[in-house]
Amino acid sequence: GTDAGTYVALTALGRTAEAFRTARGPNPFASVCARVCAAPCEEACRRGRIDAPVAIRAIKRFLTESHGAESAQSLVPEVLKGERAPGLEGEATASHLKRLGARSGAGRRVAVVGGGPAGLACAHDLALLGYRVRILEASQQLGGMMRGGHCAQSSRPSSALTPMVFMDAHVASTKWASMIRSRRLPWRSRM
Repeated sequence: GTDAGTYVALTALGRTAEAFRTARGPNPFASVCARVCAAPCEEACRRGRIDAPVAIRAIKRFLTESHGAESAQSLVPEVLKGERAPGLEGEATASHLKRLGARSGAGRRVAVVGGGPAGLACAHDLALLGYRVRILEASQQLGGMMRGGHCAQSSRPSSALTPMVFMDAHVASTKWASMIRSRRLPWRSRM
């Protein structure tokens, strides 16, 4: 998972590029999450007993606006190169997957059925492992419930910057997007 303690501490020290790499490494949709997460960790934050909980969602949003796919100074390509992020890096991070990729996928082809959040995250990680990924999706656009469900409804209607804008920016700006080919599948109801 995401090492929130490290990215919060790095942000406080002004080391925002490192903080972004720590927040983005395990999460291909950090910009979307920074906008739609219900922030249950903030409700449970022990710091709230002293004064106020740590505003983790707002910090992640600041980091993604500064260095994410939507930023002019995007560090997403750096994250995808596999450079190790500071902190307690786990096995689901981009740098670990990139290191494994040298031994794993090596150009083999794989299909992921479904272009929703789980399918896109799976395709992202498989591409980092070196696989040539094809996403098979029934709808016109990738994103699944991030595009048409609660996430799409969570931004203010007057805002042009919906979570989907950031999801599309992630898909368009990342190196692995060029390796992923989406194919629309016919949807057949069997009811």
